[in-house]
Amino acid sequence: MKKTMKKVVFLISLLFCQTSFAIHEKSGLFFNLATTSSTLNITTTIPNHSYPNAGIKVNTSGFSIQSGCTANANGYCLFPVSDTSSATISMTGPVGGVQVTLCLNGLGPLSCQQYAVSRRSSQIFVGDVATNYVLTFPADGNGNISPIYNLSGSNTGNNVPYDLYLDSSNHLWVSNWSNASSGSVTQFLLPANGNVFPQVKIAGVNTTFRGPSGVGKDAIGNIYVADYDSNAINIFAPGSIGNVAPIRRIFGNVTMLDSPQSIIITPLGNIYVTNAGGSGNILEFAAGADGNVPPIRIITSEFILVLTGLWIDMSGNIWVTDNFYNSIVEFSSNANGDSTPIRTITGPNTNIIGAYGLSIDAQGYIYEVGTGFPGINVFSPTANGNVAPVQVITGPNTLLSSPAGLSVN
Repeated sequence: MKKTMKKVVFLISLLFCQTSFAIHEKSGLFFNLATTSSTLNITTTIPNHSYPNAGIKVNTSGFSIQSGCTANANGYCLFPVSDTSSATISMTGPVGGVQVTLCLNGLGPLSCQQYAVSRRSSQIFVGDVATNYVLTFPADGNGNISPIYNLSGSNTGNNVPYDLYLDSSNHLWVSNWSNASSGSVTQFLLPANGNVFPQVKIAGVNTTFRGPSGVGKDAIGNIYVADYDSNAINIFAPGSIGNVAPIRRIFGNVTMLDSPQSIIITPLGNIYVTNAGGSGNILEFAAGADGNVPPIRIITSEFILVLTGLWIDMSGNIWVTDNFYNSIVEFSSNANGDSTPIRTITGPNTNIIGAYGLSIDAQGYIYEVGTGFPGINVFSPTANGNVAPVQVITGPNTLLSSPAGLSVN
């Protein structure tokens, strides 16, 4: 069964250049930039000259400079820099793109250039269906490391957590399959650690849950739950809590739902879901869909069979994990009907066994967990074929046993 959806490594490209997720260093007209973790490391391109009042300005709302410079009244943050002495600027904000302006003279400002920056995820969240742990790791972690947090215990309500979803308010949603015995959906404000109660729990006979396997939200806060054992998608009103009935339910033979797993709702409200049953396919339903309605798109392929995880990347391409073929498969944004993948990551070098959870961050790094491998695999943005991960988090210190739910921030 199962799915999901985000510290921070900056990726720099000049605004007039095409952004490439593989770049970690960039030279501009006035500045060289390199990225490590949550910092932007800056030197100048001009030899044998120091600039005591170079400046940086963030042009995208939601992002801010945390340290490394002194704020100035004109909106620039000033720092000393040269070609041999670098400046280290730390920024905070959501995962995604941010535009900054860098100037040799931030007081002027003079000799300025704009850059586009995207942030790599800071943390990985994993739901383990064998231990009922929800574990947090650093996104740049590797090897036999201990989790940062372990959300577990009877108060949490964790019960076979097959799917995790992180919303824009830093709430982590957990779908608890509960071995097909009704199940629940819970929500925690991050950071969450130990045996704590959820802020929200949706459970009870009115929910119609039989085995929640996927969870997501739309732009207005409606909560979507894919139910593996009832072949349904239940939609709950914003703020729902307790034993509540869904406001809509996609259910019936016309829907073609067959052991649905992961679910994603686009900004426009369209609903994507993976089917693990039948021959395995990807279904898209129109925004506002309700009742026994057909999907508006069905993606099938001879290269997929038992679909679990689901992701839609920044280009609109559709990614899935296949539990049968032990693979990660990418389809184009306009794929429809019987389709050929753009690429497939599979083979013994990949460590993919019992593929389930799938996430992709703003730099294009691909995160995968599977119930047959007690670890987290992270692949480069260009990974294809039988390739080894660039990071593998595994070993007894990780507490990972049978991971399925996955999300990044």
